[in-house]
Amino acid sequence: MFRENDVVKLRHSIEPGDENAWPGTPLQSLPQGSRGTVVMIYNEAETVAYEVEFVAPHGATNALLTLTEEDLEAG
Repeated sequence: MFRENDVVKLRHSIEPGDENAWPGTPLQSLPQGSRGTVVMIYNEAETVAYEVEFVAPHGATNALLTLTEEDLEAG
């Protein structure tokens, strides 16, 4: 289980148009191993999901995705 502000890595790549993206989709692929920061945790019943922000080196957000623990590993 992760906490807010934890740095995490993707266990798999995410392509543009992936259904996990909000409010839209990533503008580019996020390769396996991409690092992001947990910005919110959704803990509903038996399901836990994480809002993870992926940021470009210049500081702009590349993607804001809702992911599960199966998608992530400690970064």
